[in-house]
Amino acid sequence: MMLAKRYIIDDNFQEAHKIVFELMRKKINDKVFVEGSMELLPPHFILAEANIGMGGAKLKKAETFLVAAYWNLLKFTSDKDEKGGASDETLVDAKEIE
Repeated sequence: MMLAKRYIIDDNFQEAHKIVFELMRKKINDKVFVEGSMELLPPHFILAEANIGMGGAKLKKAETFLVAAYWNLLKFTSDKDEKGGASDETLVDAKEIE
């Protein structure tokens, strides 16, 4: 993820997108994370930022990643409210969520 962030800083949006998308796809395919997990928020944000950097038709794709991140966050917070607290299984702490 750090390499992808460096690519974004260097305006190499395509390479950042490629790295994060492959990593995220692998984690989902390997059943490390499910599609709606909180751990996928940072990759969603990086993918959105890379797509924004590419501009043009990619802006719609950026919106899709931001909507997915927002949906995951809403789902997590509503689950937390219903259960009275988040599960200990998450790798994202409260500070990162904020």
